[in-house]
Amino acid sequence: MRKLVILIIAISIVVSAAAPAAAAVEGLLARSADGSYNLYRYQDLLDSYALKLIGKPNGLFEDYCSKSPIAFLHSSGAYIDYNDMLDSYAKMVINGQKFDFNSFALSAECKKLDEPLDLFCVSVSHGQLTSQKINNNNVPPALINTASPPGTIAETAAGNLSSSKQDEKIEGIPLVADSQVSLDRAIEWATSKNAHPRFIAIAPTYWEYGQHTGICPEVLYAQSAHETRFGHFTGQVPPSYHNWAGIKTANAAGDKPEDHQQFATPEDGVRAHFNHMTAYIGLNPIGEPHSRYFVVKRMPWSGTVKTVEQLSGKWAPSATYHQRIVLFLSEMGQ
Repeated sequence: MRKLVILIIAISIVVSAAAPAAAAVEGLLARSADGSYNLYRYQDLLDSYALKLIGKPNGLFEDYCSKSPIAFLHSSGAYIDYNDMLDSYAKMVINGQKFDFNSFALSAECKKLDEPLDLFCVSVSHGQLTSQKINNNNVPPALINTASPPGTIAETAAGNLSSSKQDEKIEGIPLVADSQVSLDRAIEWATSKNAHPRFIAIAPTYWEYGQHTGICPEVLYAQSAHETRFGHFTGQVPPSYHNWAGIKTANAAGDKPEDHQQFATPEDGVRAHFNHMTAYIGLNPIGEPHSRYFVVKRMPWSGTVKTVEQLSGKWAPSATYHQRIVLFLSEMGQ
């Protein structure tokens, strides 16, 4: 019963927090009686708890409650000590202060844990609990051997194109697919949308990296149109950052300009866009990836995102994030 009460308190902390704080929580880590560590995606736990309340449990929430809670997984990739977070929350409530999980997780006072060597991601698939081991744990990002040396684009492309030929059928718009929209047609579409000249000029680079990676170029071009307002960069990211996809830094604390990655050239920004997506899909990056790439690689869902629709809730917190991309692809004629 105590574990249930603690979990409900922990859930209420984040649910009652501001949206940026809620978005900062990626998962919860728990230890089994046999000593193994299990990671649960935060949104999956919330959904499972809701199903329990309406009398249709799927077993995930109950499985978590049967284990000892250890840590929260922050969106930066850090594991925040569970008891330390609860103690800090209690102290702030007693003092009449508002608790902000994201600010706490990024503070120097926050107690962080090392990532377990043996880590299993627990989820529900087709009505059954599944446990999948996560690789590359407890390894500093600089030592993870996922990046090809700069200049070996052909080798990386060959590996990606080989591994992207899948027989499985997926529902939705695939991220890995042959282009159905010509470069000329994409430029025509961008021009019709009053795109900034820089957005039109960078289009050929998207089709070039589409060939190198196997990732559908019009999908990422449409995503960039959504993220940059067709290259006008009317949001927090200045055009000088050459950040075509709103990619944040590894230690982003909010949504200010300094929370976003900067790239040396427009072409580097496109390469980073494709590299970032490879972490979602499960392909090899080209050249040395940026820091945020390694944050995504540590997420429990890394390598499982196969469609545009599945980007919602992962690339961005919004459950409808994909809709504008789908609309743009329709306008292009995909």
